[in-house]
Amino acid sequence: RMLSMSTLLPDPSYLDWFCWEEVSNGLYLIRERFFEAGKRINIWLLQGSQRDLVIDTGLGLRNLPNYLVSVGLIGHKPVLAVVTNIRFDHSGGLHHFGRVAVHRAEANALMRGDNFETATCLYDWEVKRPPHRGWRAKNFKVHSVAPDRILDDGVYSLVILVTVQALHLLSKFNTNESGFLALLLLRAESIKKSCLSPIKP
Repeated sequence: RMLSMSTLLPDPSYLDWFCWEEVSNGLYLIRERFFEAGKRINIWLLQGSQRDLVIDTGLGLRNLPNYLVSVGLIGHKPVLAVVTNIRFDHSGGLHHFGRVAVHRAEANALMRGDNFETATCLYDWEVKRPPHRGWRAKNFKVHSVAPDRILDDGVYSLVILVTVQALHLLSKFNTNESGFLALLLLRAESIKKSCLSPIKP
């Protein structure tokens, strides 16, 4: 279901900043409606039996988990947010989540809030409805985040990366195949447990 243009408010909140559609059973595609650059990424929500997984988080100009709770997509299970890379358009919303996973090679840059490593490059014209009066893209920064899960080079990391790339393509053509890939990811509990470890100082 996509939000109707008739529901827009003069000052956008998280309720109209995002929109969502169900691609397959338990698989949802979320977009930031007012970030209209060609570099806008897809945000994925995969609903599992024990926890839900958000893959990539967008700019973070509005609170994504609050939105997902408000529209009834999350709220009854733990939620883990994971990014395929820490570019600003993928990792900008991580600071809104309580549980965050990131690849070991990028963990330190994320903890520092290193906006060189996150390739932060945003222009006023790319954000069609600024989050508040006086907002300027030049002041946008990715927040520092301390992940509580680290992704190593292992089977789980490979499944995440391959699945997300496939979902970007398959969601446009074949929802059955997309659903199969989502199911494959969510059912790999033993892989998750072996490849997700608490962050070490």
